[in-house]
Amino acid sequence: MTDELNQIANIPLLSIATMVVVMLLEKVIPWSARSHPLTLLNSMAKTMALKVHKDKSNSPAQQKISGALAIVVLSVPVVFIVAIVLFFAEFTFFFDGLLLLIALRFQPVVEGSKKIQQALEKRKKALARYELSRWTLRETESLSEMGICKATIETLLLRFGYQYMSVIFWYLIGGGIAALIYRFIYEMSQTWNIKNPHYKHFGRPVSWVSFILNWVPVRLTGVLFIVAVNLSKAIQAVRRQNGVASGHTLLLTLFGGALDIQLGGPAYYNKCKIRLPKCGGNKAPDSGDISRARLGILQSLAVFLAMLALVSAGLYSVR
Repeated sequence: MTDELNQIANIPLLSIATMVVVMLLEKVIPWSARSHPLTLLNSMAKTMALKVHKDKSNSPAQQKISGALAIVVLSVPVVFIVAIVLFFAEFTFFFDGLLLLIALRFQPVVEGSKKIQQALEKRKKALARYELSRWTLRETESLSEMGICKATIETLLLRFGYQYMSVIFWYLIGGGIAALIYRFIYEMSQTWNIKNPHYKHFGRPVSWVSFILNWVPVRLTGVLFIVAVNLSKAIQAVRRQNGVASGHTLLLTLFGGALDIQLGGPAYYNKCKIRLPKCGGNKAPDSGDISRARLGILQSLAVFLAMLALVSAGLYSVR
């Protein structure tokens, strides 16, 4: 009986230990975009769209069917190859960690936010707009300094939820292959983003799948963030929000409330103005708040790792 308990406890403990090591490696190991596997996957998604979505005159239903089939055609071979490797691997935890390292690509976003902040502090708004344009689909050419700060903070925090914590969530659920599949789906949803009129219908299926996969983890991320930063102000921000907020607005309300800064508001995508409610705190964000957002991410990770330590201690005590 003791041996069986040891085996049960060792598996999650090894997965948690592998995850923590990979989280540290992702922060310190530079991995250029050119050589990163996600760049290849994005290139495959773009090529697929060029082949199967040439004619926008097709009906919305036909475009959605093409988009759904494109997900299957791209995902199945990748999953099959990875599954075969894991099946024959002697040290599966090593390959699990490698898959997580591939999927857990967030540090470039953090570094991008630092470049934007540095450009703003040097009064180089054109450079700040250019750096921001690399990480967001919204139009940045006419953004004010406050608008740049707001868009940078929103991009940083939302990507922390979608690209980082959601990947970790699926790793804990299904290992490295689940983390990679989620990240691949997310990357496809960004490549075929429905805010781009060309992908309005073609990208709808992958947008739905991505929404379903990240619905739970991004909300858990929001809760984790407000617990780590400022729970009371976040609750006040939610209470001030009029009406039923969308998931996107709810997240920005939690993030902005915890940091006591105003987020949301109208944004331009492909010359179209999308009106989103203002939410969060009352203070207009400035360049210093970009640092505070990064600090909030670190505080959230500290709380998350502390929770993992307690869980690991509990599993170890079962042995």
